[in-house]
Amino acid sequence: MDYLELLKRIEKWEDLHTQFKQWPIPADDIAPVLVAFANTDGGQMVLGVANNRQIVGVDDADAVFQKVDQVAYQNCLPPLTVVQETRT
Repeated sequence: MDYLELLKRIEKWEDLHTQFKQWPIPADDIAPVLVAFANTDGGQMVLGVANNRQIVGVDDADAVFQKVDQVAYQNCLPPLTVVQETRT
C-alpha cells in the first residue's frame, strides 16, 4: 500500500478487513486480530497508527516483524503464516 492509499484507509478507519494499531502492543492484542483475519477473507493490520488517526510509525521494523511472526506461531492455533511488508 502506498502513502496515499494509507491516508485514504485511515480516513475510512477500521472495518472487517483493516485494523490500525499503535506500536508497541501486547501479544494478546495481536493474536485475536490475526485469528479473525485468518477466519474470514483476510485483512491488514497496520501498525504505527494511533487511535487519533495520526501516523506515528515504528522504530525498528525488523523487531516488529519478528514479534508478529512469533505471535502468529506461538499464540495462534493452528500457527499462522503472516505476510508482512513495510513502507518508509
